[in-house]
Amino acid sequence: MVKQWRIFLVSLLLCTSTEAVAAIYKWVDENGRTHFSETKPKDSKASDISQQLDEVGNIVEMKQSDPAAFKSTVEKTAKISVAINIQSFDYPLSDNAKNRMRTQVRAVYRAYVDWFGWAPEAQYPVRIKIFGQYQAFIDYQKSNGGSSTHRSHYSPARREVVMLGTEFTESTLGVLLHEVSHAIIHMESNSTPKWIDEGLAEVFEYSRINRGRVKLGSDPEWVEKLKHQLSEGSLKPVAHYLKIPDNQWSKKSRRVERSYYTVAWGLMRFMTRNESNRALLLSILKTRKLNPWWQKPELVQRFDQNYPEGVGQLNSDWRNWIRRL
Repeated sequence: MVKQWRIFLVSLLLCTSTEAVAAIYKWVDENGRTHFSETKPKDSKASDISQQLDEVGNIVEMKQSDPAAFKSTVEKTAKISVAINIQSFDYPLSDNAKNRMRTQVRAVYRAYVDWFGWAPEAQYPVRIKIFGQYQAFIDYQKSNGGSSTHRSHYSPARREVVMLGTEFTESTLGVLLHEVSHAIIHMESNSTPKWIDEGLAEVFEYSRINRGRVKLGSDPEWVEKLKHQLSEGSLKPVAHYLKIPDNQWSKKSRRVERSYYTVAWGLMRFMTRNESNRALLLSILKTRKLNPWWQKPELVQRFDQNYPEGVGQLNSDWRNWIRRL
């Protein structure tokens, strides 16, 4: 019966609006069978379970998420407070678009609160500047001592996200969430290793927001690349990647750098797939706070110390997870 209830619940949520669940009634007949219906029966005592279904609506979007992610139905209730400052220059943004952006940013901050114990009240505001003209975008960076020509980036010195705006789409929001992740993690740490920092940013970029919560998703291109590397034998052990220092990312070719982003996404997507893995990642982040991460124990040692049975088991578990993607 429990299994039938879960199947019904999931099926119902996938068919109803993401804003609210229609009235659903539950009752037991004279033979002890449990029934569910959108119509209240006339001859039976039925209870309205709409609110109950609404509260567990966070299991929607099954298609792109891990089954393991649905094992936890504990709803976090901490109220968060994060100031969000959005400025646009020669880039039209409606109030509705700005409100949607704020909702998405709050969801990312809430994920850090729920997953890693970040303070419910943010230490700094999240500042976002969007430019509609390329030259103005470049001039602004030069005037502030920046030199990045990427269409979007996070500036640690100014604690702000800077973007070159194009058509406002879901992809735009994904890029925004990537940069916002950098801004949020920088509130707690000034020296997060790229394998974690960029990996988490990629995780948020390819996830979606539902009811103010982050729903983990997957980039099909990243998935195919990892599966291909695994099948052809070119995917290195986890320890190999964790030993690559930050400054080596940009010193290689663009193709190699993108491959690092792919691996970073895959590793952090694996480490955030469920509560137990997120707890392991949190222990690694806490260990890292004892010393700068580049000092001993190095990053690979921190994973080895905190992951059950060490980094070798992490490598095995990660590869098995990739095979199942």
